[in-house]
Amino acid sequence: MQHQFIMLDQGPNFVGWSGLVGEAIVCVMTPKVLTDSTTRRIGRQLVRRQGGDCAACSLTDCPLAIAAPAQS
Repeated sequence: MQHQFIMLDQGPNFVGWSGLVGEAIVCVMTPKVLTDSTTRRIGRQLVRRQGGDCAACSLTDCPLAIAAPAQS
């Protein structure tokens, strides 16, 4: 499965969004994902709901994939 990560500041109430676009999981997250572990956890949960696993992702520059705990 392909993945795409987009960082976008949509204001203080936006945390993130994840969805399927064709065969790809697209994840849109606030810049807080770079510094806030709770925001990263929420992003990973959003990806899991789409059937993805951040720990197995091939995107090497995605803040959700970097040091993501393996799913159990």
